[in-house]
Amino acid sequence: MDTQAYANGITATVEIEARAHGTLVCETRVVAARSVAFNRAGFNVLIPPSMAGQDVLIVHPDGTEGSGRFPRRISPEQPFRPFSGLRYSARGIHVALEFDGADFEIEDQRNWSDASFKAYCPPLNTPRPLRLEAGEHIRQRIALRVTGRPAAPERAAADTRQRVILPEILLAAEPAWLAGALPPQTRYLARFCHRTAWPQSDLAALAAAGPCDLEIVLPSDPDEARSYADTLARDLRRSGIRVARVVALAEPYLKRIPAGACAPGLDPAAAAGIAARCFPEAVLGLGSLTHFTELNRSRPPRELGAFITHGNAATVHAADDASVLETLEGLVHVMHSAQAIAGSRAYRLGLVALAMRSNPHGQALVANPRGEKIPMTADDPRQGDSFAASYAICAVALAAEAGAQAICLGAMAGPFAITRPDGTPRPIGYAIRTLAALSGRACSVTRAEGLLELCVDGQVLTANCNLARRRLGNGTPRVGTLLHQQHARPGRYRDLPPMSCLISTAGEPHQPPRQEHIA
Repeated sequence: MDTQAYANGITATVEIEARAHGTLVCETRVVAARSVAFNRAGFNVLIPPSMAGQDVLIVHPDGTEGSGRFPRRISPEQPFRPFSGLRYSARGIHVALEFDGADFEIEDQRNWSDASFKAYCPPLNTPRPLRLEAGEHIRQRIALRVTGRPAAPERAAADTRQRVILPEILLAAEPAWLAGALPPQTRYLARFCHRTAWPQSDLAALAAAGPCDLEIVLPSDPDEARSYADTLARDLRRSGIRVARVVALAEPYLKRIPAGACAPGLDPAAAAGIAARCFPEAVLGLGSLTHFTELNRSRPPRELGAFITHGNAATVHAADDASVLETLEGLVHVMHSAQAIAGSRAYRLGLVALAMRSNPHGQALVANPRGEKIPMTADDPRQGDSFAASYAICAVALAAEAGAQAICLGAMAGPFAITRPDGTPRPIGYAIRTLAALSGRACSVTRAEGLLELCVDGQVLTANCNLARRRLGNGTPRVGTLLHQQHARPGRYRDLPPMSCLISTAGEPHQPPRQEHIA
C-alpha cells in the first residue's frame, strides 16, 4: 500500500494485492481536502498492440455481455465504450479484467504511435471539468485474472531482411529555422501560416535551396483563405521560390476534431481546391499537418490529391526513454493504417521527431526551460544527441518498409535542429546526410540481435535502438564513425552503446583510421 499527497489538497492511496491462481487486485482511494476541479482521476490499463485483430468479450456496466474485436487498423475513436469488464485470450493465456468504481472505455493509443490500447475513465464524453468537494472521495478497483498455459514461444529467426527503396529526406522550414546550406539530396518542407510573416532573408534562403514542398495553414474564413493564398503565391513567385508539392488546411484542422465532424468554415476539400488554383504547377496533397490522429479522424475524399501526409511526435503521452522507443512499434501500425487511407495515392510523411511541433490537444506546447524529458514540448534534450539519430534511422527504415516516398526528420535550425549553433552537425545531422545520399536507392533492411541495419551498395548504417549495449554481428570489429551521445567518433568497434549508431562500409578487412577507438 502506498499513499501520496498531491497539489490542491489531493491524497491518493493505492493498494496492490497479488492472490493465488493468477489474480492481481489494484484498489485506489482519492480524497480531496478542499473543493477541486479535475479532468481525470483513476487507473489506466494498457493492453499491448499485439492484440490488434483479436476477439474480446465486453461486459457492459449493466452486466450484459457483447462480443468485439481489437481493431487491426487504428480506430479513429474509442472502439469499446463503456464497459465494466473485458475478457480475451492470446497464445494460450486467458485474461479477465474487472473494473469497479467508474465507467471505463478504451482508446486506440496507436493514433499517437503509443504501443497500446488504453482503458481509462471517465469516458471522454463526460462533461468537464469534474469536481470533488472537500471530504469526498473516488474509489476504484481493478481485478486482473490470468489463467491457462502459455504456448511454446515461436523460434525467432536469426535475422530478418527486407529489400526496400529509401525515401526522400525532407527538412522542415519555418521562420528562423533556416541556417546554412541544405545537405545534398534533401529538400525543404516549408510551412507558411497566415499568422506568421517570413523575413525576406529566409525567403531568399528558401529560394536558393531549390524546389521545395509547401504546407499552408489557411484562415478558416473562405474569403480570407483565398485572399491569403493568392498573396502567398504571388510573393513566393516574386521571391523565386519554386513549389514542387503543396498541402493546405484551415487552421482549426490543426486541433482535435471528433471523427466525422467538420470545423466551421473552410473544409479540407475546399482548402485543397484553393491550393490547386494558386499553385497549379505543384503536385497536390491532402492529410494532416499534425499527427496521424487528425488524418484518421478527418479523412480526405479518396478522389482528391496525389499523396497523403501526416507527421508524428514520440512524446505525446510519455517522454521516458523506454516509452519513446515503444513508439517505433506504434509507428508500424500508424504507417500501415495511413497507407490504407492513402489507397492508390502516394504516402509522404511530414515531420517525424521526438518532440512536438504543435499541440492539437491543448492551447499550447509545454515550456521546458530545464531541458527535461517531458511530454508535449518542442524542446526535447535528446534532439542533440545520438538518441535522435538512432530513432531517425529506425523511422526511415519503417517508412521505407511502408512504401513512403518521403519523410521529414528535422530542421536546419530551431528546436528540431540537425546542426549546432556553430554550424557543425549534430549526430542526427550526420545520419541525415548519409540517409539523404542513399535516398531513392534499393536498400537491404536487416534486424538481428536487437540491431537495425541499412545497407546500400556497401554503405551501412547500424542503429542500436535499445537501452542496452549490443554486439555487432559475430563480434568482428567494424571500422566506421560512431554516433554516440553528442559525438561522432571514427574508430573500430565490436559493439554499440545504447541508443547509438555506426556509419560504416560493408566488407572486411577494414583499414582503421589514424585515430582508433576500440569499444
